[in-house]
Amino acid sequence: MQGAFIGRDRELAELVAGLLDAIEGRGGVFLITGEAGIGKTALADRLATQGVARGALALWGRCWEGAGAPPYWPWAQIIRTLAGELDDGTLRSLVPSGDAEIARLVPDLAARLGESPDPIHEIESDAERFYLFEAVATYLTNASSAQPLVLVLDDLYDADRSSLLLLRFMVRDARTSRMLVVATYREAEPVPPPEAEDVFAALAREGTVIGLGGLDREEVGRLVEEVSGTVPAPAKVSAIHEATEGNPLFVREVTRLEVAQAPPDRQERSSIS
Repeated sequence: MQGAFIGRDRELAELVAGLLDAIEGRGGVFLITGEAGIGKTALADRLATQGVARGALALWGRCWEGAGAPPYWPWAQIIRTLAGELDDGTLRSLVPSGDAEIARLVPDLAARLGESPDPIHEIESDAERFYLFEAVATYLTNASSAQPLVLVLDDLYDADRSSLLLLRFMVRDARTSRMLVVATYREAEPVPPPEAEDVFAALAREGTVIGLGGLDREEVGRLVEEVSGTVPAPAKVSAIHEATEGNPLFVREVTRLEVAQAPPDRQERSSIS
């Protein structure tokens, strides 16, 4: 996933500062927002790499936009990946009173936890939901005591209601743990349902929102050069910047298209003109 990474130095520095706080036991939550293709996932990926370099474990939960994903799908991915790093004894010790709840969320861990598999369903009872949330928070918080965690929930705009509520719950525990929770959210229509808006509002109040905009003209020029392997003419940079509004995904696609369509002799030149 690592590739050209241009124009996000300030945002990455803010995230790394949060990472360093989390390593010291002052965790937090970041919400990275912006339009499709603006670089939200790339920024989160760069942060995860920084975390691993500093001894943290990066765990990803990717939301699924299509039908069929069970409730809590991104959290199940995070829990399963973390469990894969642990032996059975350590796994059980992380949730001494919540093994059954974790097994419900990730049924394939049931045998390791000494529980019977019971696939998760949509929970309506507030009390039942609380015990599940508390078990997940305990599991992740205890794990972070041994090794800092960077939890990335990608494509949050596709998350189910249960996953959003669990994220809201995790804000409390993240603050006093060695966890940094990072979620990416695409600003797009249609407007999210009221419960999702409530969660996003809470994250904005209690966490940090990083909004990504388009790259400036100089940054677009650097990205065009990175993608094409040639030094672009200033007029070409201006044209691409105006056409794409600095969206990194669009800049890459336009540049690749122009390179592919250029005559062979032009492709060999040292600049795009």
